[in-house]
Amino acid sequence: MDKLKKYASNTVLSNGNQFFFINADPEEKTTGLIFIKVYRGGTFNYVFAYSSILDSTFADGKKSRCNFICPKWTIHSLEAAVVDTCEPEKSEKSVFKKVLFGANEAVDIENRELLFSDPVELTAASGQYICLKTVFSGEKIPNHEESLVPKFVFRDGKWRSSVHIPVPVFTGIEASVKKRVGFIGDSITQGLGTEFNAYRYYSAYIADILGDEYAYWNLGIGYARGSDAATGGIWLKKAGYNDIVAVCFGVNDILQGHTADEIKKDILKIVTQLKSRDCTVILQTVPPFDYDRRNTVTWNSVNAYIKTELNTVADEIFDTVPFLSADGSSPVSKFGSHPNGEGHLVWAKALAPVLKKYL
Repeated sequence: MDKLKKYASNTVLSNGNQFFFINADPEEKTTGLIFIKVYRGGTFNYVFAYSSILDSTFADGKKSRCNFICPKWTIHSLEAAVVDTCEPEKSEKSVFKKVLFGANEAVDIENRELLFSDPVELTAASGQYICLKTVFSGEKIPNHEESLVPKFVFRDGKWRSSVHIPVPVFTGIEASVKKRVGFIGDSITQGLGTEFNAYRYYSAYIADILGDEYAYWNLGIGYARGSDAATGGIWLKKAGYNDIVAVCFGVNDILQGHTADEIKKDILKIVTQLKSRDCTVILQTVPPFDYDRRNTVTWNSVNAYIKTELNTVADEIFDTVPFLSADGSSPVSKFGSHPNGEGHLVWAKALAPVLKKYL
């Protein structure tokens, strides 16, 4: 994972391992496409990192939980092309470059925290897409189920929209950046609630506001809990490679029935572990989510603790509630429980100056 010190994230897309899918025939090779929007334009050596470990717990956790290790699966080939469109029929006609792993086309991924590709030189303008063509096989393959970007598999002679392809959990470039800024949280941080493939979530807006002298890594994942990150698994380890980390947890912990005391302890663990990595931590309060009466009691208790007790542990506390609540203080959401693009822009404009103090 030390390559995360050498390479900087070059997309604001969240693409962690959220879940896994099962192939009826583990030996069958499938070809998939994913389109990843480039943040900083130019010619760079790119690397793509994959993992067999799930970052977070999916749904109620009955099928998969954080830190679950998928059995061995295989990338038979990986190719990359720079494209302007996310239409698979047009993109497949582009010039693809082979992406190798230790000078080999194929690689088995098993018990890996992160497996990095060899660097491949690509020239892309900001806003263009890297189209990754992956041929893969396996029984249980990690994926990002609640994807916000176009993904396709080739079946029955056609490209068909599907989230059932492995995703690179890190897309990085070899480039000098002043600071690395990370965002870790749940589906709200990921951007669910915003338009598909629009990149209209607060981390993306903040990147636009602060500029490409810095690198940005969105580690938000749908259904994720603070209790997941508090385990100190691969997910939080990845966040720890950033210089500054904006932390936003609590919604799913509340909805899953965790007590206020449990949530407080987990958030403290997250902040403490990130601080032990010399990260600057911007801790955010739990956003409004139209909670019922019982959950509102938990929400108020956790947010009071964040503001009054953790202000001496984190470097900064950012209160999301005045910006996302319908009346500035209640659990009723102004922009939807999963904020829309307008809500994320309001959030970004308020949070960006806080982050800028530490850049």
